[in-house]
Amino acid sequence: MDNLSFNVLKEFAIRQSMSLLQLDAVMNANTIDVLYSLWQRNYVAADDCDPHYSECNEEKLLYPTMPFHITFEGRAALEEETKSRKSFQYNEFRAWLTLAIALAAFVKSFFFT
Repeated sequence: MDNLSFNVLKEFAIRQSMSLLQLDAVMNANTIDVLYSLWQRNYVAADDCDPHYSECNEEKLLYPTMPFHITFEGRAALEEETKSRKSFQYNEFRAWLTLAIALAAFVKSFFFT
């Protein structure tokens, strides 16, 4: 998952419901492609209280003022991606720390005997 999709899902997890216009304002970017991609993967769903719900759900049309909310699949994907990113950061930190210790031991063995 790319960073923009991850950040959009995080915003949907914080807020109950957002439209495309509100999401663009919150993210300060054009998010129509990301929202459409998340909608196709069922990570977000259109609000069924909207008057355009039936026609947009059948044809997957995005209306700027149509509210969306995060689904269970979206929350699961967000949680999985968060775990993956934390695990990657931990492993990266551990690798660099091991390298630093090895280099310090190497330098000490030659210069500080």
